[in-house]
Amino acid sequence: MKKKILLAIAALLATLCLLASCGTAPTVEISEDGYWVINGEKTDVLAKGEKGEPGNSENIQGLAFFLKDDGTYIVEVGYAKYLSNIEIPATYNGKAVTEIGDHAFSDCAGLASIVIPDSIVKIGNNAFYGCSSLTDVSIPNGVETIGDSAFYYCRSITSITIPDSVTSIGNEAFYNCTSLNAVSIGNNLKNIGSSSFKNCKKLVSIEIPDSVVSIGSSAFYGCTNLASAVIGKNVQSIDNSTFYSCKKLESIVIPDSVNIIGDYAFDDCTNLKSVVIGNGVKTICPYAFRNCKKLESVVMGNSVTSIGNDAFSYCIGLLSITIPDSITRIGDWSFFGSRNLGNIVIGKNVTFIGGAAFDDCKALTDVYYVGSEEDWAKIEIYPSNDELTEATFHYNYVPEE
Repeated sequence: MKKKILLAIAALLATLCLLASCGTAPTVEISEDGYWVINGEKTDVLAKGEKGEPGNSENIQGLAFFLKDDGTYIVEVGYAKYLSNIEIPATYNGKAVTEIGDHAFSDCAGLASIVIPDSIVKIGNNAFYGCSSLTDVSIPNGVETIGDSAFYYCRSITSITIPDSVTSIGNEAFYNCTSLNAVSIGNNLKNIGSSSFKNCKKLVSIEIPDSVVSIGSSAFYGCTNLASAVIGKNVQSIDNSTFYSCKKLESIVIPDSVNIIGDYAFDDCTNLKSVVIGNGVKTICPYAFRNCKKLESVVMGNSVTSIGNDAFSYCIGLLSITIPDSITRIGDWSFFGSRNLGNIVIGKNVTFIGGAAFDDCKALTDVYYVGSEEDWAKIEIYPSNDELTEATFHYNYVPEE
Protein backbone atom coordinates (compact mmCIF):
# COMPACT_ATOMS: atom_id res chain seq x y z
CA MET A 1 0.00 0.00 0.00
CA LYS A 2 2.78 2.42 0.95
CA LYS A 3 4.54 1.74 -2.35
CA LYS A 4 1.33 2.47 -4.25
CA ILE A 5 0.90 5.77 -2.43
CA LEU A 6 4.49 6.80 -3.16
CA LEU A 7 4.05 5.99 -6.85
CA ALA A 8 0.86 8.03 -6.93
CA ILE A 9 2.61 10.98 -5.28
CA ALA A 10 5.45 10.77 -7.80
CA ALA A 11 2.94 10.75 -10.65
CA LEU A 12 1.18 13.77 -9.18
CA LEU A 13 4.39 15.74 -8.81
CA ALA A 14 5.50 14.80 -12.32
CA THR A 15 2.20 16.03 -13.70
CA LEU A 16 2.46 19.34 -11.83
CA CYS A 17 6.07 19.86 -12.90
CA LEU A 18 5.21 19.11 -16.53
CA LEU A 19 2.33 21.54 -16.55
CA ALA A 20 4.34 24.24 -14.79
CA SER A 21 7.23 23.83 -17.23
CA CYS A 22 4.86 24.59 -20.10
CA GLY A 23 4.37 28.07 -18.63
CA THR A 24 0.71 27.53 -17.65
CA ALA A 25 -0.22 26.82 -14.05
CA PRO A 26 -2.68 23.90 -13.87
CA THR A 27 -6.13 24.22 -12.36
CA VAL A 28 -6.05 22.33 -9.07
CA GLU A 29 -9.07 21.44 -6.95
CA ILE A 30 -10.00 18.97 -4.24
CA SER A 31 -12.84 16.56 -4.88
CA GLU A 32 -15.65 16.07 -2.36
CA ASP A 33 -14.09 12.81 -1.21
CA GLY A 34 -10.69 14.48 -0.73
CA TYR A 35 -8.63 13.68 -3.83
CA TRP A 36 -6.59 16.10 -5.96
CA VAL A 37 -8.27 17.07 -9.25
CA ILE A 38 -5.82 18.47 -11.82
CA ASN A 39 -7.21 20.15 -14.94
CA GLY A 40 -10.50 18.38 -14.25
CA GLU A 41 -8.99 14.91 -13.94
CA LYS A 42 -9.25 13.16 -10.58
CA THR A 43 -5.98 11.63 -9.36
CA ASP A 44 -5.31 8.70 -7.04
CA VAL A 45 -3.69 10.93 -4.44
CA LEU A 46 -5.54 12.15 -1.35
CA ALA A 47 -5.28 15.86 -0.48
CA LYS A 48 -6.12 15.24 3.14
CA GLY A 49 -3.67 13.58 5.46
CA GLU A 50 -2.92 13.30 9.13
CA LYS A 51 0.66 14.61 8.85
CA GLY A 52 0.40 16.97 5.94
CA GLU A 53 1.26 14.27 3.42
CA PRO A 54 -0.97 12.92 0.64
CA GLY A 55 -2.32 9.47 1.40
CA ASN A 56 -3.28 10.10 5.03
CA SER A 57 -6.71 10.95 6.32
CA GLU A 58 -7.18 14.24 8.16
CA ASN A 59 -4.95 17.05 6.88
CA ILE A 60 -6.39 20.21 5.35
CA GLN A 61 -5.52 21.15 1.75
CA GLY A 62 -2.22 19.27 1.63
CA LEU A 63 -0.36 21.77 3.82
CA ALA A 64 2.83 20.60 5.49
CA PHE A 65 3.42 20.89 9.24
CA PHE A 66 6.68 20.63 11.16
CA LEU A 67 6.85 20.18 14.91
CA LYS A 68 8.96 22.71 16.84
CA ASP A 69 10.85 22.08 20.06
CA ASP A 70 8.20 23.97 22.03
CA GLY A 71 5.49 21.56 20.87
CA THR A 72 3.86 23.91 18.35
CA TYR A 73 3.86 23.68 14.57
CA ILE A 74 5.37 25.55 11.63
CA VAL A 75 3.21 25.50 8.51
CA GLU A 76 4.41 25.38 4.89
CA VAL A 77 2.68 24.98 1.55
CA GLY A 78 3.29 21.26 1.08
CA TYR A 79 1.20 19.91 -1.79
CA ALA A 80 -1.08 22.98 -1.88
CA LYS A 81 1.30 24.97 -4.11
CA TYR A 82 -1.18 25.44 -6.93
CA LEU A 83 -4.24 26.28 -4.86
CA SER A 84 -5.66 29.80 -5.18
CA ASN A 85 -7.33 29.92 -1.74
CA ILE A 86 -5.80 28.54 1.44
CA GLU A 87 -6.97 28.58 5.06
CA ILE A 88 -4.29 27.79 7.63
CA PRO A 89 -5.72 25.89 10.62
CA ALA A 90 -5.11 27.21 14.13
CA THR A 91 -4.25 23.73 15.41
CA TYR A 92 -2.80 20.56 13.99
CA ASN A 93 -2.71 17.21 15.76
CA GLY A 94 -4.21 19.01 18.76
CA LYS A 95 -1.33 21.52 19.00
CA ALA A 96 -1.16 25.18 18.00
CA VAL A 97 0.15 26.30 14.62
CA THR A 98 2.27 29.32 15.58
CA GLU A 99 4.60 30.07 12.68
CA ILE A 100 4.54 30.48 8.92
CA GLY A 101 7.94 29.16 7.95
CA ASP A 102 10.71 30.78 5.91
CA HIS A 103 9.84 30.51 2.18
CA ALA A 104 6.63 28.76 3.26
CA PHE A 105 4.47 29.97 0.36
CA SER A 106 7.12 31.64 -1.81
CA ASP A 107 6.44 31.78 -5.54
CA CYS A 108 2.88 30.45 -5.19
CA ALA A 109 1.96 32.61 -8.16
CA GLY A 110 -1.68 31.50 -8.24
CA LEU A 111 -2.39 32.10 -4.56
CA ALA A 112 -5.12 34.77 -4.38
CA SER A 113 -6.17 34.65 -0.74
CA ILE A 114 -4.97 33.16 2.50
CA VAL A 115 -6.56 33.05 5.93
CA ILE A 116 -4.02 33.31 8.75
CA PRO A 117 -5.31 32.18 12.17
CA ASP A 118 -4.90 34.12 15.41
CA SER A 119 -2.50 31.42 16.65
CA ILE A 120 0.30 32.64 14.35
CA VAL A 121 2.98 34.75 16.09
CA LYS A 122 5.63 34.83 13.35
CA ILE A 123 5.57 35.24 9.57
CA GLY A 124 8.96 33.99 8.38
CA ASN A 125 11.47 35.38 5.91
CA ASN A 126 10.27 35.20 2.29
CA ALA A 127 7.04 33.58 3.52
CA PHE A 128 4.93 34.93 0.64
CA TYR A 129 7.77 36.06 -1.64
CA GLY A 130 6.58 36.42 -5.23
CA CYS A 131 2.91 35.61 -4.54
CA SER A 132 1.99 37.99 -7.33
CA SER A 133 -1.75 37.13 -7.35
CA LEU A 134 -2.27 37.50 -3.59
CA THR A 135 -4.90 40.15 -2.97
CA ASP A 136 -6.67 39.10 0.19
CA VAL A 137 -4.53 38.78 3.31
CA SER A 138 -5.18 39.88 6.87
CA ILE A 139 -2.44 39.79 9.49
CA PRO A 140 -4.09 38.76 12.76
CA ASN A 141 -3.51 40.43 16.10
CA GLY A 142 -1.01 38.08 17.70
CA VAL A 143 1.68 38.17 15.02
CA GLU A 144 4.80 39.73 16.54
CA THR A 145 7.29 39.57 13.67
CA ILE A 146 7.00 40.00 9.91
CA GLY A 147 10.19 38.59 8.43
CA ASP A 148 12.53 39.87 5.72
CA SER A 149 10.95 39.88 2.25
CA ALA A 150 7.82 38.30 3.74
CA PHE A 151 5.51 39.84 1.12
CA TYR A 152 8.16 40.81 -1.46
CA TYR A 153 6.62 41.37 -4.92
CA CYS A 154 3.07 40.65 -3.81
CA ARG A 155 2.07 43.13 -6.46
CA SER A 156 -1.71 42.59 -6.16
CA ILE A 157 -2.12 43.48 -2.47
CA THR A 158 -3.90 46.83 -2.19
CA SER A 159 -4.02 47.39 1.57
CA ILE A 160 -2.44 46.02 4.70
CA THR A 161 -3.08 46.53 8.41
CA ILE A 162 -0.17 45.93 10.78
CA PRO A 163 -1.82 45.01 14.11
CA ASP A 164 -0.73 46.29 17.52
CA SER A 165 0.98 42.98 18.30
CA VAL A 166 3.65 43.44 15.61
CA THR A 167 6.93 44.89 16.94
CA SER A 168 9.15 44.42 13.89
CA ILE A 169 8.78 44.63 10.10
CA GLY A 170 11.71 42.99 8.34
CA ASN A 171 13.91 44.27 5.53
CA GLU A 172 12.12 44.36 2.15
CA ALA A 173 8.96 43.03 3.82
CA PHE A 174 6.62 44.73 1.32
CA TYR A 175 9.18 45.63 -1.36
CA ASN A 176 7.63 46.00 -4.83
CA CYS A 177 4.04 45.67 -3.63
CA THR A 178 3.19 47.98 -6.49
CA SER A 179 -0.59 48.03 -5.91
CA LEU A 180 -0.36 48.74 -2.19
CA ASN A 181 -2.14 52.04 -1.61
CA ALA A 182 -3.01 51.95 2.10
CA VAL A 183 -0.99 50.90 5.15
CA SER A 184 -2.13 51.13 8.75
CA ILE A 185 0.53 50.58 11.41
CA GLY A 186 -0.25 49.48 14.97
CA ASN A 187 0.90 51.28 18.09
CA ASN A 188 3.57 48.85 19.30
CA LEU A 189 5.80 48.65 16.23
CA LYS A 190 9.42 49.50 17.04
CA ASN A 191 11.42 48.75 13.91
CA ILE A 192 10.71 49.28 10.21
CA GLY A 193 13.32 47.42 8.17
CA SER A 194 15.40 48.66 5.25
CA SER A 195 13.54 48.85 1.92
CA SER A 196 10.44 47.58 3.72
CA PHE A 197 8.01 49.54 1.50
CA LYS A 198 10.40 50.34 -1.35
CA ASN A 199 8.73 50.89 -4.73
CA CYS A 200 5.20 50.77 -3.32
CA LYS A 201 4.31 53.21 -6.04
CA LYS A 202 0.61 53.59 -5.19
CA LEU A 203 1.05 54.23 -1.47
CA VAL A 204 -0.43 57.68 -0.79
CA SER A 205 0.11 58.23 2.93
CA ILE A 206 1.91 56.79 5.92
CA GLU A 207 1.63 57.55 9.62
CA ILE A 208 4.53 56.21 11.64
CA PRO A 209 3.42 55.83 15.27
CA ASP A 210 5.33 57.15 18.28
CA SER A 211 6.35 53.59 19.21
CA VAL A 212 8.74 53.37 16.25
CA VAL A 213 12.40 54.09 17.07
CA SER A 214 14.09 52.87 13.90
CA ILE A 215 13.34 53.31 10.18
CA GLY A 216 15.75 51.46 7.91
CA SER A 217 17.44 52.84 4.81
CA SER A 218 15.30 53.15 1.66
CA ALA A 219 12.19 52.22 3.66
CA PHE A 220 9.92 54.33 1.42
CA TYR A 221 12.29 54.70 -1.53
CA GLY A 222 10.44 55.26 -4.80
CA CYS A 223 6.97 55.62 -3.27
CA THR A 224 6.22 58.11 -6.02
CA ASN A 225 2.59 58.78 -4.97
CA LEU A 226 3.33 59.27 -1.28
CA ALA A 227 1.80 62.67 -0.54
CA SER A 228 1.69 62.59 3.25
CA ALA A 229 4.14 61.21 5.82
CA VAL A 230 3.92 61.65 9.59
CA ILE A 231 7.03 60.64 11.55
CA GLY A 232 6.50 59.57 15.16
CA LYS A 233 8.15 61.52 17.97
CA ASN A 234 10.54 58.73 19.04
CA VAL A 235 12.21 57.94 15.71
CA GLN A 236 15.97 58.34 16.21
CA SER A 237 17.21 58.75 12.65
CA ILE A 238 16.06 59.27 9.09
CA ASP A 239 18.35 56.77 7.39
CA ASN A 240 19.92 56.88 3.92
CA SER A 241 17.41 57.22 1.06
CA THR A 242 14.45 56.71 3.41
CA PHE A 243 12.11 58.90 1.33
CA TYR A 244 14.15 59.05 -1.88
CA SER A 245 12.09 60.10 -4.91
CA CYS A 246 8.78 60.43 -3.05
CA LYS A 247 7.77 62.86 -5.74
CA LYS A 248 4.36 63.90 -4.36
CA LEU A 249 5.47 64.54 -0.78
CA GLU A 250 4.81 68.22 -0.06
CA SER A 251 5.85 68.75 3.55
CA ILE A 252 7.72 66.99 6.32
CA VAL A 253 8.22 67.63 10.03
CA ILE A 254 11.23 65.89 11.50
CA PRO A 255 10.72 65.47 15.26
CA ASP A 256 13.19 66.46 17.97
CA SER A 257 13.99 62.77 18.62
CA VAL A 258 15.83 62.46 15.29
CA ASN A 259 19.59 63.09 15.51
CA ILE A 260 20.66 62.57 11.89
CA ILE A 261 19.18 62.96 8.43
CA GLY A 262 20.97 60.44 6.23
CA ASP A 263 22.45 60.57 2.74
CA TYR A 264 19.80 61.04 0.02
CA ALA A 265 17.05 60.91 2.67
CA PHE A 266 14.72 63.22 0.70
CA ASP A 267 16.68 63.45 -2.53
CA ASP A 268 14.51 63.99 -5.62
CA CYS A 269 11.35 64.79 -3.65
CA THR A 270 10.50 67.23 -6.39
CA ASN A 271 7.22 68.53 -4.86
CA LEU A 272 8.53 69.00 -1.31
CA LYS A 273 7.75 72.59 -0.33
CA SER A 274 8.38 72.86 3.40
CA VAL A 275 10.72 71.18 5.87
CA VAL A 276 10.88 71.60 9.63
CA ILE A 277 14.01 70.08 11.15
CA GLY A 278 13.69 69.30 14.86
CA ASN A 279 16.00 70.51 17.60
CA GLY A 280 17.63 67.10 18.05
CA VAL A 281 19.12 66.86 14.57
CA LYS A 282 22.89 67.37 14.59
CA THR A 283 23.84 66.35 11.07
CA ILE A 284 22.25 66.88 7.68
CA CYS A 285 24.11 64.39 5.52
CA PRO A 286 25.16 64.75 1.87
CA TYR A 287 22.41 64.94 -0.76
CA ALA A 288 19.73 64.90 1.95
CA PHE A 289 17.45 67.39 0.13
CA ARG A 290 19.11 67.54 -3.28
CA ASN A 291 16.87 68.31 -6.25
CA CYS A 292 13.88 69.30 -4.11
CA LYS A 293 12.98 71.80 -6.79
CA LYS A 294 9.90 73.30 -5.10
CA LEU A 295 11.38 73.61 -1.62
CA GLU A 296 10.48 77.07 -0.35
CA SER A 297 10.77 76.89 3.42
CA VAL A 298 13.43 75.25 5.60
CA VAL A 299 13.40 75.69 9.36
CA MET A 300 16.52 74.25 10.97
CA GLY A 301 16.64 73.30 14.65
CA ASN A 302 19.18 74.74 17.05
CA SER A 303 21.35 71.61 17.29
CA VAL A 304 22.43 71.20 13.67
CA THR A 305 26.23 71.45 13.48
CA SER A 306 26.95 70.54 9.84
CA ILE A 307 25.34 70.65 6.42
CA GLY A 308 26.70 67.91 4.16
CA ASN A 309 27.92 68.12 0.59
CA ASP A 310 25.11 68.78 -1.91
CA ALA A 311 22.56 68.74 0.91
CA PHE A 312 20.39 71.44 -0.73
CA SER A 313 21.81 71.57 -4.24
CA TYR A 314 19.37 72.36 -7.05
CA CYS A 315 16.68 73.56 -4.63
CA ILE A 316 15.60 76.21 -7.11
CA GLY A 317 12.49 77.13 -5.13
CA LEU A 318 14.50 78.46 -2.17
CA LEU A 319 14.34 82.24 -1.89
CA SER A 320 16.06 82.54 1.49
CA ILE A 321 17.69 80.36 4.13
CA THR A 322 18.69 80.85 7.75
CA ILE A 323 21.73 78.95 8.96
CA PRO A 324 21.56 78.91 12.77
CA ASP A 325 24.39 79.66 15.19
CA SER A 326 24.85 75.97 15.98
CA ILE A 327 26.24 75.22 12.51
CA THR A 328 30.01 75.22 12.14
CA ARG A 329 30.43 73.59 8.71
CA ILE A 330 28.72 74.14 5.37
CA GLY A 331 29.80 71.40 2.96
CA ASP A 332 30.91 71.47 -0.67
CA TRP A 333 28.13 72.25 -3.18
CA SER A 334 25.66 72.39 -0.29
CA PHE A 335 23.44 75.00 -2.03
CA PHE A 336 24.87 74.65 -5.54
CA GLY A 337 22.42 75.54 -8.31
CA SER A 338 19.78 77.04 -5.99
CA ARG A 339 19.39 79.80 -8.52
CA ASN A 340 16.61 81.77 -6.84
CA LEU A 341 18.26 81.98 -3.44
CA GLY A 342 18.28 85.75 -2.92
CA ASN A 343 19.43 86.20 0.67
CA ILE A 344 20.89 84.12 3.47
CA VAL A 345 21.38 84.50 7.20
CA ILE A 346 24.59 82.90 8.47
CA GLY A 347 25.14 82.19 12.17
CA LYS A 348 28.19 83.39 14.07
CA ASN A 349 29.83 79.98 14.62
CA VAL A 350 30.41 78.94 10.99
CA THR A 351 34.12 78.20 10.50
CA PHE A 352 34.11 76.43 7.12
CA ILE A 353 32.29 76.98 3.83
CA GLY A 354 33.11 74.31 1.27
CA GLY A 355 33.96 74.64 -2.40
CA ALA A 356 31.10 75.78 -4.65
CA ALA A 357 28.76 75.77 -1.63
CA PHE A 358 26.89 78.73 -3.14
CA ASP A 359 28.05 78.40 -6.73
CA ASP A 360 25.40 79.07 -9.39
CA CYS A 361 23.21 80.86 -6.82
CA LYS A 362 22.67 83.58 -9.42
CA ALA A 363 20.04 85.56 -7.46
CA LEU A 364 22.12 85.89 -4.27
CA THR A 365 22.38 89.58 -3.41
CA ASP A 366 22.45 89.87 0.40
CA VAL A 367 24.23 88.01 3.20
CA TYR A 368 23.18 88.73 6.78
CA TYR A 369 25.98 87.62 9.09
CA VAL A 370 25.42 87.43 12.83
CA GLY A 371 29.11 88.01 13.61
CA SER A 372 31.40 90.93 12.92
CA GLU A 373 33.39 91.70 9.78
CA GLU A 374 36.52 90.53 11.62
CA ASP A 375 34.82 87.23 12.47
CA TRP A 376 33.86 86.73 8.81
CA ALA A 377 37.46 87.17 7.74
CA LYS A 378 38.43 84.16 9.88
CA ILE A 379 36.09 81.74 8.08
CA GLU A 380 37.77 79.25 5.75
CA ILE A 381 35.99 79.72 2.43
CA TYR A 382 36.91 77.39 -0.42
CA PRO A 383 36.92 78.46 -4.11
CA SER A 384 33.96 78.84 -6.50
CA ASN A 385 31.87 80.89 -4.09
CA ASP A 386 31.88 84.16 -6.03
CA GLU A 387 28.12 84.67 -5.69
CA LEU A 388 28.58 84.52 -1.91
CA THR A 389 31.68 86.64 -1.53
CA GLU A 390 30.47 89.32 -3.97
CA ALA A 391 27.07 89.78 -2.32
CA THR A 392 26.24 92.76 -0.11
CA PHE A 393 27.13 91.95 3.51
CA HIS A 394 25.25 93.03 6.61
CA TYR A 395 27.43 92.36 9.66
CA ASN A 396 26.32 92.02 13.29
CA TYR A 397 22.86 91.05 12.11
CA VAL A 398 20.30 90.31 14.84
CA PRO A 399 17.82 87.66 13.64
CA GLU A 400 14.16 88.18 14.31
CA GLU A 401 12.70 86.04 17.10
